[in-house]
Amino acid sequence: MILEFKTAMNKNGHRKYLCIDTGAEVFSRNCRYMITPGIEIKVGDYNELIKKVERLRFEEVDYAY
Repeated sequence: MILEFKTAMNKNGHRKYLCIDTGAEVFSRNCRYMITPGIEIKVGDYNELIKKVERLRFEEVDYAY
């Protein structure tokens, strides 16, 4: 299953993106789309998700498909 998350835009118009592929056990912080899909979450929740997937030993890749 592919899960996609994004944070709200900051004052400079940037946002963070996280894609997790639970089947392949990989995650990516890069978005392959011009328009960012996914559920909007808080930056604190984003950081917590990164820590959890690293603890589960998911591999970070350039793009999760």
